Amino acid sequence: MARQLFFVMISLLVMAAVDSASAQTPLLMRKIAKHDGVTATFIGGLPAVPADWPATRWFGQSCTSTIIGSRTVVTAAHCIGNGQSAAIELDNSTVSVVCNHHPAYRSNSSADVALCLADDDLIARGLKYESVNTDPSHLQVGTPITLLGFGCAELGGPPGVLYVGTFKITQLPSGNDYRYFLSGGAVKCSGESGGAGYLNSAGGRLVAGTHKDGDQQSAALVDTAVPQVIDFYRNWADMNSTQICGVNTDATNCR
Repeated sequence: MARQLFFVMISLLVMAAVDSASAQTPLLMRKIAKHDGVTATFIGGLPAVPADWPATRWFGQSCTSTIIGSRTVVTAAHCIGNGQSAAIELDNSTVSVVCNHHPAYRSNSSADVALCLADDDLIARGLKYESVNTDPSHLQVGTPITLLGFGCAELGGPPGVLYVGTFKITQLPSGNDYRYFLSGGAVKCSGESGGAGYLNSAGGRLVAGTHKDGDQQSAALVDTAVPQVIDFYRNWADMNSTQICGVNTDATNCR
């Protein structure tokens, strides 16, 4: 009898936990706030101008995401659960998204990228979607990358202000490691996780990676043009009947 009661109690606890998780408010991917009065220098970067980065969002107090298609948002897999829902803030409304990890992420931590599908078109005033780099030849040791993320003004300080800085590639992806590395001073706090690294090309800026991790000496980004990563983008877009800027030629409203 005691054993039966024990299993009943465990079942009730599990059901309560599931109900509690279901009732939680989804993560909100927020628009960039104005940085009035912010003058502190980021170690390796400066406060960004919000109007220059309308496709960038901040969520979960610790991560950055980027809109790269009419129904697509990219971030780091470690920022959100596989299959987890979130809401993305537009002008006067929010749109729900569901995020999926790169299929290799559980066994290969360098596959730290997640794509999120919106249940409606992401439309806002002044918003153009960022385009993704798919050409690996664009990245070489010494190539400058502009890193964007909701960093902090001092080491160990709280995130919450969008910062931008330019750093050079010091090491390229190799084998099953999908990351490239940037020179020091690029990482300060958790708010930058999932933020985009931009390559300046003849056609304009391109998302060339998503921020995985790093320290004061270097930052690691997941390269969008590694075959295993770009295949994820393409297959995911096909599976969800949507388009990603830079990946699908029929994508619209791309920067």
